[in-house]
Amino acid sequence: MASMAKTILCAAVMVLSLTSLAAAISGTATYYTTYVPSACYGYQNNGVMIAAASNVLWNNGGSAGRGTR
Repeated sequence: MASMAKTILCAAVMVLSLTSLAAAISGTATYYTTYVPSACYGYQNNGVMIAAASNVLWNNGGSAGRGTR
């Protein structure tokens, strides 16, 4: 009987490990290729952390190089 309980428990753990839970807010995705210069730094390599900004946040380039929350 203990062997049957262990088998059921093992199967339940395996099934639960195959599921995932994700919570997110929908938005718009932006993709940049590696050859497009940035509006702030041109062709200078500043890493891979790139974000898009709306027209309000961009402020005609006034927010270049600054972070926002």
